[in-house]
Amino acid sequence: MDALGRLAADPRRAALLLAGVALLVYLNSLGNAFQYDDKHAIVANPHLGSLRNLPAFFWHPEYFSADPEKAMYRPLLLATLALNHAWSGTQTYSYHLVNVGLHSLCVVLVWALLRQLGRPAGVALLAGLIFALHPLATEPVNYISSRSELLAAALVLGAVWAAWGGRRWLGVALFALALLAKESAIVLPALLLCREYRRGTLRASLAQYLPHAVVALLYLGVVRPFVAKAVFSAPVRSLADQWGTQAKALVYYLKLLVMPTGLSVHHAFEVSSLYSGLALLSLVLVASLALCGRAGGRRAFGLGAGWMLITLAPTSLVPLNILVNEHRLYLPLVGLLIWLSGLDRLPRLPGIWLAWAGIAALLVVQRNAVWRDEGTLWADALAKAPGEVRPYVFLGNHRRSEGRLAESAELLQQAVALEPDNAAARANLGTTYEKMRRYDQAIALYRQLVAEHPEQGELRYNLARNLQLAGQADQARSEYLAIPPATPHFELVLNNLGALQEGAGRPDSAYYYYGQALAQAPELADARNNQQRLLQALPVQAPLLIDQSRAGVVESWCRLVLAQEPRHRDGLFFLAVSLFAQGRYAESIAANQALVQAHPGFGEGRLQLANALESAGRPAEAAPVYQELASGAADPALREVARQRLQHLERRLSQP
Repeated sequence: MDALGRLAADPRRAALLLAGVALLVYLNSLGNAFQYDDKHAIVANPHLGSLRNLPAFFWHPEYFSADPEKAMYRPLLLATLALNHAWSGTQTYSYHLVNVGLHSLCVVLVWALLRQLGRPAGVALLAGLIFALHPLATEPVNYISSRSELLAAALVLGAVWAAWGGRRWLGVALFALALLAKESAIVLPALLLCREYRRGTLRASLAQYLPHAVVALLYLGVVRPFVAKAVFSAPVRSLADQWGTQAKALVYYLKLLVMPTGLSVHHAFEVSSLYSGLALLSLVLVASLALCGRAGGRRAFGLGAGWMLITLAPTSLVPLNILVNEHRLYLPLVGLLIWLSGLDRLPRLPGIWLAWAGIAALLVVQRNAVWRDEGTLWADALAKAPGEVRPYVFLGNHRRSEGRLAESAELLQQAVALEPDNAAARANLGTTYEKMRRYDQAIALYRQLVAEHPEQGELRYNLARNLQLAGQADQARSEYLAIPPATPHFELVLNNLGALQEGAGRPDSAYYYYGQALAQAPELADARNNQQRLLQALPVQAPLLIDQSRAGVVESWCRLVLAQEPRHRDGLFFLAVSLFAQGRYAESIAANQALVQAHPGFGEGRLQLANALESAGRPAEAAPVYQELASGAADPALREVARQRLQHLERRLSQP
């Protein structure tokens, strides 16, 4: 400890050492891939592609993800991700550099806070090193979407440092920014008041922290719909189950903080009621540990334990999909260090701390390697929790993305065997069957799922798509039409309906559905390409359809084209021809006149106009059109046809 004290005597050298250690142990993370939620929040998120969206992040929560249903209000986080996207696109190195940099900043801030609390320089430096090297930090550092945790933590720590140092308004500003990174930063006023309570100055400090309370209330007003949904209108579990589960999680979290082994992206953990014996026993155990912890460093224990409980409160009180995970312990770890650094007696043998640092560094480097890609990450999770469904599903999906379809099917079948009622596992197995062209098995799975969950349009979409691929067009069309328009990505439904109509020989209906898909999602390349291909096929298909006495199909097709492009040459021409074929000469003439006016050099249009005028019994108007073509058309063949038509018309007119 004396050696650490001498090393920590120069604050700049201490800060550089801490930041350097944090950077060094995470160097092998810079090439790691995007992971599960990164796919919808970053890779597929179209809103990150332009820096012009930066202001919009502050009033469009749905920009958080490619899926609007996953909306969250984290505009500052989105801004940093958009800057990363401008820097390196979807190459991950820049994203990881920012995450490692944020972790290094948090390490330095932890050291600075402990120095503010009066810890000796060597003790504060040791605590900073523990924070830098603690393996629990590997999840928020490696998981790019967990930058929200790092960013909010850095700003919360900065705000606490500013408030404890008498820089009140800087602290308020940093608090406001922290809330724009992640909602869990709402605990900051409670952290500040916890210290004042331990010092016996709570009443005297209330006015000092009033601006923080105002900022918190304003923020709650902004995110009120999200909080109401998560807690009241659509919670993922009852509050009794949530609080019972998280009471049990407190003991588990303490184990991970003190002995960070068996780390995993998915921990085997079960829901427990608040009234269950296990939850009550956990609360008793936590209370007993608290009483024991008061020995040696009583004030430090109170502040440290308070810090840990306060920073765990948001995810403990509000029901979330994931029961426990490691990145939730990033800020609570600071509370543990506040307590440990305040103990009256700490081991003073340098060898102990060097051994711990070496082991911790090796564990961090090892966990970084596990986070290399989804395959390594979920294979590790599966090895540690072979009785859990989630690792099978994610690893199965990854194997499918690699083209290892047989392995994917086997993994997903094991997931279904573990939980036969697990809709996600069965749906993903259906997707693998589809990739394997085992459409009958996929259809059977999706029929069962649709029967059980008729309100989920995505399941019906998968059923319809497999019916379509299996050649059962009528059934596929029926299923597509039953999908509610509010279903996410309904544009895919419309595009597939267009393909079915095109296959049924209805290019007009196909063109309509492709257009509707583009109206909902202008970026949908399939629909755009399909519509453009149909447009290019119009001059070839229209004459064939007219020869088949299907001029009405050509008419409706052309009207759809002209609704988008009123001067489209082929649209006007074949509208006129289709109307002519139906004997509607007056309408055909009007369409031809619009064509000639829009495209005066298009000889075929003038010839068709003359023909329509002649057929409508208006030869005197047809003759000058033939005459003009016979003398002035650029195409010799067209001139000859017009000359013959004119001669034939003149003979008719000359007969008594």
